[in-house]
Amino acid sequence: FLMAGDEFFKSMGYRATLHKQAEFEAKKAKEIALRNGESADEANAKAAEVRAKILDNPAGTVESLTAQEASRELTMTSELTGIFRSLQTTFNYPILKQFLPFVTAPINEFRNTFQRMPLIGFASPKMASDLLAGGRRTDVALAKQTTAAGIAALTVSMVGTGFGNDEKVVITGAGPK
Repeated sequence: FLMAGDEFFKSMGYRATLHKQAEFEAKKAKEIALRNGESADEANAKAAEVRAKILDNPAGTVESLTAQEASRELTMTSELTGIFRSLQTTFNYPILKQFLPFVTAPINEFRNTFQRMPLIGFASPKMASDLLAGGRRTDVALAKQTTAAGIAALTVSMVGTGFGNDEKVVITGAGPK
């Protein structure tokens, strides 16, 4: 049942990413057509052609591969590498699966959280390569960092001020004794 859910959300993530990329490429084709002096109708036709080409036959294209990566990242099922791959192999034995049944998703969740932590995330090799790549990859990496920093700042602000002017709401953390 869990694998069916994974596959469902992978397919949703794949199609969503593919549509996003098709729209991006269509917009780029339209801008180039307009820059080359074509009419708005001709530019829209070119954009529709590019969009249809990507959506109708995505197999083997760069867009398809990127969409597959995005769908695996969405469901936390990306392939593990390095020491994490060794750890996954170690916990594949039935007796050890009783103690740690899921290895891939928690490690991917930790890795994604670490990459998005303000300042600390820059130590991640993937984040560092994305930042140095330039272009769209750098924009996405900076957006991840900025979003995480904004959420952290909002959380600290809300906890520190008791959610605004309503002094009845205060977060405490005494815990059990």
